[in-house]
Amino acid sequence: MHSFLAFDIDTILVAGAMMNVCVHHTAQGAHERDFVFRVVEEYTAGTSQSPHDAALEMLDYLQSGRVHSLTSVTTVSKGLPRQSSGRED
Repeated sequence: MHSFLAFDIDTILVAGAMMNVCVHHTAQGAHERDFVFRVVEEYTAGTSQSPHDAALEMLDYLQSGRVHSLTSVTTVSKGLPRQSSGRED
């Protein structure tokens, strides 16, 4: 995550198959390093529904309102300026 600072990144989108393990710890690690995280809810799953919901609740406690739908994330990202990667595609 520290390499994100070189690119002036302050917000991290998080998604994954283990909401109550990997996704939770990645988002928590981002929070501990003063990054804003946004969890894309449709792209997460847990070991079962109860731990999944509990992990979402814990992340909402860390940074209120950071669980978003894919539609909301893509709508916001369309308005952001694009930076050149320096590559020719």
